[in-house]
Amino acid sequence: MLPDLVALGEREHVLTDYGDEETYTLPWDLFTQQSAETALKTAQRCVQTIQKLLALAEAWRKSRENDSNGETK
Repeated sequence: MLPDLVALGEREHVLTDYGDEETYTLPWDLFTQQSAETALKTAQRCVQTIQKLLALAEAWRKSRENDSNGETK
């Protein structure tokens, strides 16, 4: 996931919003339909990974909570 985050980092964000100010190139002249689709798929993959991590963290938290409740009985 880290390479995906790097690929869609701050520089890419600035280019999509403002274009390349050094060359006066507008954002829609910098990116193609294919590059937009690739970025979207990358972002979707990142969201899916984070959702899995959150589910695992929640399951771990609940198991720790259950362990604590079992110890006090």
